[in-house]
Amino acid sequence: MRTKIMASVFAVVFIASLNCTPKTGPTQGANSGASNSGSAAHSDPASGSTAQASPTVTTSSAIKSVYTDLNGKVCSAERTTSEVSSERTCPGLEGFKLIVQNDDERDSITIITPDGRKHPLNFFQTISDGHFCSVGNKAEWRVATRNGKDVPIALIARVDVQAGDDNKLTSYLSVSKITEQGICVTDRINPVANANEKARQAADSSANKPCLKGN
Repeated sequence: MRTKIMASVFAVVFIASLNCTPKTGPTQGANSGASNSGSAAHSDPASGSTAQASPTVTTSSAIKSVYTDLNGKVCSAERTTSEVSSERTCPGLEGFKLIVQNDDERDSITIITPDGRKHPLNFFQTISDGHFCSVGNKAEWRVATRNGKDVPIALIARVDVQAGDDNKLTSYLSVSKITEQGICVTDRINPVANANEKARQAADSSANKPCLKGN
């Protein structure tokens, strides 16, 4: 009888020990979504997908605006080139110069590179379609920093055009690319609320654009 009782007690203890054994599961944090410290991936909150981290923007790839005068004391005295034409030369940026030309009440700009090459922008063809026009008082250079040096990549200038007999002016922004392959007008920005921003966007992507007709 004692032997049967002891056997029954042992069986109850053995079954209880099986029921109390903890279940094995995944290690805590394995599916928490946290990346390893050396991982380049991050979660895109907009799409919920995983994407490679964007490269850090450095000063070598940043583009900024620098302004120079197209009129005033910094420019040379107005020089008459014909009965109806005149021009003045204004200092630009990083060795560039700008010639502001007036021919029969039609303004334009010629960019002179540091090595002395001249690149006429022909605003009376590219911007004003032959109408009377005048340039603004400032030139906006879009400048990229490359190897620690400022490099002009585009020029933005305001051109006021008189297209009718009512003397009303329409103000456009001309965008000209500046590359080793060539310099010319690539965009004419219409007078809209965000014209300045559109001109800068066009300038920053102008390197591979074709020249407007008339260059």
